[in-house]
Amino acid sequence: MTSCKHGTPQVAFISGGGGGIGLCLVKSLISEGTNVAIFDLRVDDSVITELQKNARPSQKIEFYEADVTDPIAVEAAMDKYGR
Repeated sequence: MTSCKHGTPQVAFISGGGGGIGLCLVKSLISEGTNVAIFDLRVDDSVITELQKNARPSQKIEFYEADVTDPIAVEAAMDKYGR
């Protein structure tokens, strides 16, 4: 999952990444070195701290307390990563 296309790092956008199966997926991606954008209606500070602690220094781990059904929130996140 850490493969790059034309030298550009890939980003995984995960909805529901603040808990449950979504959080398990986020942890797996982080362990592989993938940049991750996490969407959830609420993300606990303890989860954010844990994920950032396990990330590599060069990894981007972004958190969005947003509803993925809100196109403006999703567009803003995608723009941040330069599509």
